[in-house]
Amino acid sequence: MGQGGQVGCLFLLLVSSELVSVDLCSSSNYKSSPIRSSWGRRSRAQFLPVRVQCLETKLVANIQRDLFGKGNLINPSDLTLGPGACQYTAFHESNDTIVFEAGLHECGSKLQVTTDLLVYGINLYYNPTPVDNSVILRNSPAVILIECSYPRRSNVSSKAIQPTWTPFGSTPSSQKGLKFALRLMTDDWSTKTASSSYRLGDVISIRDDVNTGSHVALRLFIDSCMATLKPNQDSTPRYAIIDFHGCLVDGRSENVGSTFISPRPKPETLRFIVDTFKFSREAKDQIYIMCHLKVTEAADVPDPSNKACSFNTSSQEWSPVEGTENICSCCETGSCRKDVPRKETEADVVVGPLVISDVTMHPSSIASQDKMARTNSQGLEKVPQTLLLAAGYVLFFYLSY
Repeated sequence: MGQGGQVGCLFLLLVSSELVSVDLCSSSNYKSSPIRSSWGRRSRAQFLPVRVQCLETKLVANIQRDLFGKGNLINPSDLTLGPGACQYTAFHESNDTIVFEAGLHECGSKLQVTTDLLVYGINLYYNPTPVDNSVILRNSPAVILIECSYPRRSNVSSKAIQPTWTPFGSTPSSQKGLKFALRLMTDDWSTKTASSSYRLGDVISIRDDVNTGSHVALRLFIDSCMATLKPNQDSTPRYAIIDFHGCLVDGRSENVGSTFISPRPKPETLRFIVDTFKFSREAKDQIYIMCHLKVTEAADVPDPSNKACSFNTSSQEWSPVEGTENICSCCETGSCRKDVPRKETEADVVVGPLVISDVTMHPSSIASQDKMARTNSQGLEKVPQTLLLAAGYVLFFYLSY
């Protein structure tokens, strides 16, 4: 292929994941406006996770570690290129970018020759592995098709997919006159959610309440919360979300935003959010969340046995919803003191099953795009340019120099 007068475009298709943005690398002849897509509660319409250059003899792919735009940074070694499983060539910590550089005929790429196109295709694979020997995963596997094409004609139109989903609400439990409740809420905490479906990358909003009735004013605490595959706290595998008498230990994991919401709306209510996850190496895509709730008199000062502590990723310290900072110091060591349980002021509650699933997109075929390209443009010479296509059907139309 000559370097002087050729048009090259790159098609990038996400087959199974949540990429929501489209990027057209620099071209002075590109006329279309940027694609802006929304995925609901956590959308980032302008997030550009992958940039690729189609050069004369090779392609260079730059992938953001925040591949899904959810704040969960992927492990660079979980990415491979092509059936040859080529590893990344560089990793830039300064901007969390992973770089793949490969010849057009390397790593198991395939060449397709059409009347008007030479198309070099290769898959970028993301296969997440548990971090720090954990039993859970927070990201979906993904297969990204990268195609470097050299057409004489190109076309532009766009149509983005905008999927929807809804979360789940739970049922309250009671214990000896005190009615304890565990509910899954909407993002603004205004009402219970209405469906059992979640996806990796979503945030679960959980509200805990106790109806004190004629009792004196009480303050609610969450002693522990455990995720399991069955509604049985002794089943395995299991994963601790809250432990050590009120430490939200899930938020201690890297790139996880799980935290208690402060301040409380009232002493008998406690709210927290959890980034979705599912158990690795398990066929089931559902989990149960079981929490042990307890109350103290509202006038009592929070202490290491009765607290609500979150890990602050900015300060790298534990912070309480109320009380002095030192009551959370035991969260790091797990040596928080234990009180004797009192059945009349404690209860176990459970929500579930929550269905935590991946999302599979079904993008349009490259053949139909090529046909439109041949129909809508004439006599263009080939010059290397770059076009990205993500999460659905997006077709761009631009002219060469």
